[in-house]
Amino acid sequence: MISSRHVVLLLLALLGLEVVLFSPSSSMFFCGDSLFYLSRRLESQEDVVRIFTRDDDMRSYRPLTYVLFSYVWYPLFGLDPLGSHRVALLFHLLNTVLVFLLLKELLTTEGALAGSAVFGLHSINFFITYDMTYLSDFTYLPLVLLALRAQLKSQAIRAGVFFSLTLLLKESAVVVPFLMMLCLIFKEGGAGWGRVIRKAFQRTSPYFLLLGFYVVAQLFIKSGRLYPDDPSHPFHVALGFDRLLSKYKFVLWALNLPEQFWRVRLKVWVIPWLMAPLLISGGSRLLRALDRRIALGILWFLVALSPLLLLREVPLQHHLYLPMVGLALAAGTLVRGPWPLQRQARAGALLAAFVLATALHVVRYMEFSWVSHGSRVAQDALRQVRERHPALPKGAILHILPSVEKDIVWYFDNGKLFSLFYDDPTLRVSFGDRGDRLPEGAAHDPRVFLFYFVLPHLYEVTEQLRADWADRASLQLLPRFELAEMEFDPREKDPGRKEFDTPTGHPAFLRPVARGGEVRPSLVTLPGTTLSFAIQVPTGSVLELGVTPLHFSGYGVVGQVLFQEDDSETLLHEFLLNPRDPASRLWKDLQLELSQYAGQSGTLRLRCRRNPQGKASEDRLVWSLLKIRSR
Repeated sequence: MISSRHVVLLLLALLGLEVVLFSPSSSMFFCGDSLFYLSRRLESQEDVVRIFTRDDDMRSYRPLTYVLFSYVWYPLFGLDPLGSHRVALLFHLLNTVLVFLLLKELLTTEGALAGSAVFGLHSINFFITYDMTYLSDFTYLPLVLLALRAQLKSQAIRAGVFFSLTLLLKESAVVVPFLMMLCLIFKEGGAGWGRVIRKAFQRTSPYFLLLGFYVVAQLFIKSGRLYPDDPSHPFHVALGFDRLLSKYKFVLWALNLPEQFWRVRLKVWVIPWLMAPLLISGGSRLLRALDRRIALGILWFLVALSPLLLLREVPLQHHLYLPMVGLALAAGTLVRGPWPLQRQARAGALLAAFVLATALHVVRYMEFSWVSHGSRVAQDALRQVRERHPALPKGAILHILPSVEKDIVWYFDNGKLFSLFYDDPTLRVSFGDRGDRLPEGAAHDPRVFLFYFVLPHLYEVTEQLRADWADRASLQLLPRFELAEMEFDPREKDPGRKEFDTPTGHPAFLRPVARGGEVRPSLVTLPGTTLSFAIQVPTGSVLELGVTPLHFSGYGVVGQVLFQEDDSETLLHEFLLNPRDPASRLWKDLQLELSQYAGQSGTLRLRCRRNPQGKASEDRLVWSLLKIRSR
């Protein structure tokens, strides 16, 4: 039996490990999901009434989450991301202690410590502790744990209050009455399981009744539809075996393994090797000691996860926060009896492997996860704008021109990122990718600022585009792209693809491309594509163009510029771009003499051909500038 003093020391050591593991994210900026709360603060009594009587713009009903953020966290930390990270981490530490206290009601002290370590040190907690992104998750879990513990101690009223509050923080709390039953069954386990189950249901029936009132209220608040009808909405119910199979990631994440670890970089293979002894040891003990108590812990995991299994929403690691308490319960059940020195050494080695696996996950998540990526993009964009414009005029409009990047609106929370940090409610942000039109006065209004977004940066192009629009002397080909004749040689098509792997489904398309810190509106062509522009050549003119490969891998592409007059076609210039050559990774600007065709009408052709080796690849040729101007 471990003494109380040793228990406290071990718990403190566990919390210290969690601080070390999950503090790296404290240096990160807000991401799109944490900006969501910043831009939806409650500011009046009417706002509070509205959030309690209607669902939000994501069809969620989490009114207490908004109240906590608006009247507790935001007044304390404002727009300081560090405070957001610290609150999330402190709540996770609190939840680890509460998990230990709950497990101590059901297991030995040693088992409770082991289970709380599995819960507290698991890699999914990188996302929970990241910042306010998962505010509803880390604030509703302590109430869930307090409700379960109160129920075990026969404190029915207290359990009912805690359960009621959880329903106002996150819809997944609907599983709490079922978890209460499982806890009672676990504690009362033994012979006569039928009697134990009936007794557990009788004790939890008031909470099921409360759950029924909650569902009726939700039907009223959501106009009779608990789930959105829109099949693209993440909360849309999507039944089917294929949809269920897509949730396989939950199993790998629960085992502290990366998803598709067999496809990722070599260093990630270290994680499965670190986890293998733990999984083998735990699995063998599970098979030897398999009983209904362990099965109940696994059943907890499935029950807590069940609301997500029915939805279209893609699996995300934070969904496992409550389910992991069930696996912690099952893991703690395996820890029984006294702990001789040999057993302590083995447990220490397994714990070290688990911690190291989580540390490697954290390193990978800091570099590649969607939250850290979103933070870097948002912070960089805000810095770019503020460096160029420390102050913006009232009523300013930031227009982000169309690109081919995904989730552009999410990165900037629909543009609220800029109005928040400029503290200007009159500041508007419009998005070409969302279908917003170019603002009136874009060519001259000093309150309109134009940008291209090319991952991971936002580039201002106001002066550049206004100069192009004001240039009436040059013949610009990019604006005439829709009028060009497009041809494709099927012999150069990648035989492994049935369709063109492009944003438009065509072998040529427009998009902004950045090289060396300079972004340009560009034309991208696949090998085998020829674009023909009907032109009349001005006197003493040259063709200005800039070229670069789109990707920095592959075998290279050949570009040709040709002029056709009647039936005669002349090659003006031919070039090879090798993406593996560092010089090809910058804009290569050319000027081609057209004076010999002065005053003539003809066809200017831009042709992209496969690399000289004739190998199919992902190569794309980027054309920019494309202006015919007089000297």
